Amino acid sequence: MKYDVFISYSRKDTPIADRICEAFDRAGITYFIDRQGIAGGMEFPQVLADAIEESTLFLFLASENSYQSKFTNNEILYAFNEKSTNSLLPYVIDGSRLPKQLRFSFASINVRNIEEHPIEPVLVDDIIHLLAHGRNEGAFQAIKTARIMQEIYSDEVYRQKGFVILGEGESVLSDEEVSKLDLDGKKVKISDSVKVLQKKNLGIFHGSKLVSVVIPNTIEVIPSCTFWNCENLNSIIIPDSVHTIEAGAFYGCTKLKNISIPSSVRIIEANVFEESGLNSIVIPDTVELFAYSVFRFCKNLISATLPDSFKAINKATFQGCSSLSSITIPKSVEVIGSGAFQDCSSLTHVIIPKSVKKIDSWAFEGCSNLKMVKLENSNTKYRKRWNPYTRSFPKGARIMKGESATWDSES
Repeated sequence: MKYDVFISYSRKDTPIADRICEAFDRAGITYFIDRQGIAGGMEFPQVLADAIEESTLFLFLASENSYQSKFTNNEILYAFNEKSTNSLLPYVIDGSRLPKQLRFSFASINVRNIEEHPIEPVLVDDIIHLLAHGRNEGAFQAIKTARIMQEIYSDEVYRQKGFVILGEGESVLSDEEVSKLDLDGKKVKISDSVKVLQKKNLGIFHGSKLVSVVIPNTIEVIPSCTFWNCENLNSIIIPDSVHTIEAGAFYGCTKLKNISIPSSVRIIEANVFEESGLNSIVIPDTVELFAYSVFRFCKNLISATLPDSFKAINKATFQGCSSLSSITIPKSVEVIGSGAFQDCSSLTHVIIPKSVKKIDSWAFEGCSNLKMVKLENSNTKYRKRWNPYTRSFPKGARIMKGESATWDSES
């Protein structure tokens, strides 16, 4: 039997595991969880091995309890041997720090935690997108389920829930019309009749103090600067109809902690989330154009999942993301642009896959805690560290080249 998620946990953490299972049930995510425990004398039964192999994702509920469990450690070891690192999700549920051995094992994997990535909607949403990223058919059903509120609630239902309905009876909603309205502290639903968001001046909701927005599935493009400096915006639903998010659409949305990008999106232009409050993000593999500075100065961004379709991580993509502690660079990437990870001061390790041919100047400059860089392709071109004006890596980082991983002599 195929599953979306294998859940590895200590039975002492059953209450939290149950909450996660309930959330998965609501989202239509299928999962395997060992409720019976392992029978006496069995180190690692075949049923667990089969379930790990038949699950798209491996979710490890990290805690002081699970660190001490030989069974969860066996599951982790088996998953590392049998599955790609992109399918492994360590999820800290008790605020603990991963033991040294696990920190090393998960060095190239985004570690999530329950405080900053609550079960609903963040963990569930991340899993839905990772499943979709892997083209799992069940995932698309899960996404559909997760957006059921938008599909079944009419404008009138949203009105009864206290939303302001904009553009009723109109096919175009323009910034000139919206600028006349007082939306401070309001929840907004764009009417289902609206097919086009029209920017004539600064941006439709530019600088507005609105707190929540629901976009109907009649909209295909979110224009540039639509939510520029909407500092109080903390919730938004983007429908599966949207294929383009234009430049600076969510620039400066400092209270926007999480956002779900649907698999319909093909284009994400420059500075879309710059200086926003995002904690985590998953980019679907349907994205064909991903411009520069998309997450620049997102100081709260802890984790980002990039698709295997990416050929480049462009200029200043993650510049100034000082909380970004780990990143998995897709094995499709060929170029890491200038300043792509500049001043990501929480990065400690990074693995550059074989596919990368070139690392531009300042790509990792200012990553003050970057201690180890592994270049899987010893022929990857990068700027040498003797020149502080062009170097790709900070002076203190040690570089290992090739799969044999010998230390670089540079310092």
